[in-house]
Amino acid sequence: MLYPLRNINRGSPELFFIFAGIILASIFILAVFLISPVLSLAITVAAVFFIITFLKLEVGFTILIFSMLLSPEFNLMGALPGAFRGVTLRVDDLLLGVIFFAFLARMALMRSKVSFKYSPLYLPLGVYMFIKIIATLWGIEKGSVYPMTGMFFILKEVEFLLIFFVVYNYVREKQQVKNFLIIFLIMTVIVGIYGFAQIGKVNRVAAPFDTGEANTFGGFLVLMYACILGILFYTESIKVRVGMITLSVLLFFPFLFTLSRSSYLGLVLTLLVFFLLTRNRGLLFILFFMLILSPWWLPEEVISRITYTFSGYKGYHLGPSAVSRLGMWRYTLRMWLESPLLGHGVTGVRLVDNYYVRLLGETGILGLGAFFWVISVISKCVWKLYRETKDRFTHYFAVAYIAGFVGILAHAITTNTFYIVRIMEPFWFITGLMMVLWKKDSELTER
Repeated sequence: MLYPLRNINRGSPELFFIFAGIILASIFILAVFLISPVLSLAITVAAVFFIITFLKLEVGFTILIFSMLLSPEFNLMGALPGAFRGVTLRVDDLLLGVIFFAFLARMALMRSKVSFKYSPLYLPLGVYMFIKIIATLWGIEKGSVYPMTGMFFILKEVEFLLIFFVVYNYVREKQQVKNFLIIFLIMTVIVGIYGFAQIGKVNRVAAPFDTGEANTFGGFLVLMYACILGILFYTESIKVRVGMITLSVLLFFPFLFTLSRSSYLGLVLTLLVFFLLTRNRGLLFILFFMLILSPWWLPEEVISRITYTFSGYKGYHLGPSAVSRLGMWRYTLRMWLESPLLGHGVTGVRLVDNYYVRLLGETGILGLGAFFWVISVISKCVWKLYRETKDRFTHYFAVAYIAGFVGILAHAITTNTFYIVRIMEPFWFITGLMMVLWKKDSELTER
């Protein structure tokens, strides 16, 4: 009866189908009889998604991209000991786990077609996460970190790096990079329309399922504006250029009404970097026009938000919000001095709106140094790609990445950007795509 199985190669997809069918049927039977209907449905859907993703990983990536901004999240405040704002569970957490295991399954069964690729980012990212883990364990030992909360944040960052790892090792061709950028743009159109519909109905525009987190939406839009400008400069198609300009206008109004000052700064620097790298006088004129004539065309809410920063408060030339931030920065720096090398662990300091100051307080000099190591390696790779590539698309993708990267780094000055899921998932996905082009260009140069 089992004779036909002898003709199946151990590494063939047919063997996967047989075992996947058995496992799926077993899970379904177990779920129906032993657990609740809702949980059984969730497990069955996850199993089906695993099989689909194994067969066509692009489908899993596509669903993941849409879930980055369009999936609901569940706040675990109160569910974890000592939990505070920011501890959440999202649908894409499950999707990413399924995609990762589907990718490993493909690696195991299709070793001749799929293999790991070297990346200069592996070592600095590994050191960065290792220091975070050690610092957090040290914080748990001292009592400054609640174990569940600290480790939950660590797992979130591991998820971000898994996105980079899987994308970098799976994507092989430039056309795949283009396809994923198109998917990002489609998702951006959807959230842009949603944001536009919120104007006048809410105080600050935010992404779907993300009420009250306007800085998050603003940071995401800074990153996508860089991609849009990259495509606009790259393409020679009039239709595509008109589409990118239309999308830029569509996103600009929701972006303004996020009232996110860190996002405003990020976008201005993104545009400035584009000008410096492309020497496009039209872009410089647009930037100059936006800044000089802003008092006459900006909505009153936006002008009030910007001027509020310098409204003066308690003897300062800054507003209450800025003064409060500075106070938290000073407090965190004083805490850091108590443990300068390893800090107090992830979540071991109060919530402070500056990723660099928070990272210093949580992981000390070692953690901040490792983070800057990661930044320097990314910068070196993408700058080399920008200067040396002979491919037009790769060149403008590198320009877009540099501009968006600078914008995100600026955004992190007053926001915990590198902890924010809805910014970091797209960022690390796009970083994976950028490193794919770096790898391909490096191989061509060596030949």
